[in-house]
Amino acid sequence: MHSRGFAKLSSRIGLFLCVAVLPAALAGCNNHAVTSQNSTPPTTSTNSTNTATTTTTTTSTSNATSNAVGGGGGGQSSTNTSPSGTAATNTPTTSGTGTGNTIITTGATTEPVHVVLYNPTIWSVDTVHVSGRVFGSSASHRVTVLAKNSTTGELVSSWQVTVSPDGQFSANLPIAASTTPLELTFEATYPGATSAAITRYLTEIPMYGSHPVVMENTQKAVLSMGADFPIYLPTWLPQTISTTAPSLPSYSTTVAAKSFNYYVEIFQTEQPYAVNAATIQQTSNNQLATVQGTQFQSAQAADDELMHQASQVLPNASVSSQAVWLTGNLYATRYSDMWNTVVWHEGDWLLVVRGPSAKQNVDEAKAIAEALNTVYLPPTRGVVWIRNISDGSGPANPNTSVSFVEGANLYQVWSQGQIYNPLVLAASMKP
Repeated sequence: MHSRGFAKLSSRIGLFLCVAVLPAALAGCNNHAVTSQNSTPPTTSTNSTNTATTTTTTTSTSNATSNAVGGGGGGQSSTNTSPSGTAATNTPTTSGTGTGNTIITTGATTEPVHVVLYNPTIWSVDTVHVSGRVFGSSASHRVTVLAKNSTTGELVSSWQVTVSPDGQFSANLPIAASTTPLELTFEATYPGATSAAITRYLTEIPMYGSHPVVMENTQKAVLSMGADFPIYLPTWLPQTISTTAPSLPSYSTTVAAKSFNYYVEIFQTEQPYAVNAATIQQTSNNQLATVQGTQFQSAQAADDELMHQASQVLPNASVSSQAVWLTGNLYATRYSDMWNTVVWHEGDWLLVVRGPSAKQNVDEAKAIAEALNTVYLPPTRGVVWIRNISDGSGPANPNTSVSFVEGANLYQVWSQGQIYNPLVLAASMKP
């Protein structure tokens, strides 16, 4: 048989098979239920009862998010299995007609509108940053982000924000309360969907103007003891937001002062105590930092004292050294002395890290340099000194000292076991 004749015969056999087999294959497709992940939820629902109806297709939906919880259609549960019913279906169906060459598709699947809320974080004093995302909607609606008192249900703060084209949103909620820790419930609502609630405990910092109340009371106590020069104290205190209630959510202080000097110890306590209360120095409380101010006869005398402190931490110039990169275009000098001293300058500030581990010293120097991209130390002469001290049982524990001069006055902050906090405490100090 010629090849051209064989091709015609093959073509006719193939056409016969397509016409005969295709209707049966298409009919078989109609007999299978569709099960998909993140598919469309029931088409009819009510927010009060979460009831729904759907058609002959059984649909399983499993929604999960990391560090977030999503809600949709009035707060349905994260795993929904739809019962059979009589309402119109949103599940795609395929049917064949005539010879089976016509395919009709109806009821295209659409993603349900739901809102995901991410973990709230501290933005600034008594301000919580809340962010999230809307899925399944291209409309430019606004999201309402809110925080409620978990105990009373009272609305504490709310904010309306516009959703970005990709569904992202964020809001900074100011939180004002008289108790600490405050248990808060965060939610976000969007037309047709509400996020699942997130509960967190916030350590509240009561404020008086630009100063925490505890620092305002401390300043009054220092002045009442006769201090006769500008009293610089932190306007910032560490604030936390966590899944469990902190055991020491408040701050209290002890004070000693003379006309030319004051000495303040800041403690984390179970509740706020009056200045110099006997219960503050109990062993169960944690000392956060110490703040000191001293008045000298002149600005030169104050500067000389600052430079004397700096000279105590600098290695001998004859010791060999090498350059160490910190961040951006900033480099430090690491000396090969017994303390592996790392030294660098930022403006009029001298920064020094010392300790038995060269790697720990360099790592901490890099962390400080990175932190100072957003933490601005006072625009004056100053010294940051970190001493890593080890008792031999584990890693060295950092002891941080931050000192700076303002005119004829020298101000200092000390803290143990933490580097970031004393930097921010010093940066926030104001009279």
